[in-house]
Amino acid sequence: MKVWHGVVTGVAAYVFFIVAGAPAARVLPWLQPALSAVQLAGVEGTVWNGSAAIVNAAPVQLQQVNWRLRPWAAVLGRLEFAVDARLRGRSLQGRVGRGLFGRPYLSQVQGSVTAADALNWAKINQVGIDGVLSFDIADVQWSDAPWPAIGGSLSWSPATVTRPVELALGKVQLDTRIEDGITRGKLDASGGGLLVQGNLELQPAGNYRLDAQIQQQGDVAPEVAQFLATFATYKDGTYLLEWSDTI
Repeated sequence: MKVWHGVVTGVAAYVFFIVAGAPAARVLPWLQPALSAVQLAGVEGTVWNGSAAIVNAAPVQLQQVNWRLRPWAAVLGRLEFAVDARLRGRSLQGRVGRGLFGRPYLSQVQGSVTAADALNWAKINQVGIDGVLSFDIADVQWSDAPWPAIGGSLSWSPATVTRPVELALGKVQLDTRIEDGITRGKLDASGGGLLVQGNLELQPAGNYRLDAQIQQQGDVAPEVAQFLATFATYKDGTYLLEWSDTI
């Protein structure tokens, strides 16, 4: 049995390295049916170490994409690539992979985008925002629901709401973790018109809840003051807000 185990392992390793060394442009047509939501153009190099001029994963388009196979991940039963690219002219890097019997995943994703672009990709058009979102995402877990669970950190600065009212929030920091497929985290905002400390929960279906303590630090639009007076409870100089909705 030990002999056959060694033979099978050797054959599997041989096939693995043969496929990994194949030209990526030749292998892509075989993989494309499994990548129906992803389109690559300008493919060069090998499966092991290659590049693509453009990768479309609607609604996001990546440019100057480079990948490198991480062979040690195969020991853990995963096919994993280290990827770096440009997203709207900004640097992006991370790891993408899939377990032997699991779903695709993302990890160690670092980069930044404009807040307006992120809102547009999420198809949220009720509000307008400005500033830059910088992210360091440790883990992204997908299910059959519309929204993945995300663990990591997100920084928004200078955090500015432009529509339906104008509101400067200074810097906003969101640190999240994944618990039973649900995204939970802590939200802090300082340096603007409102000082905010809160707890956020996002369900995979898009339902979210925010429990926050809010203090007014300066002049804010009358609509903001009216919102707080209407929907939050005021106590000892702090507004207590409990808000839930669906994205």
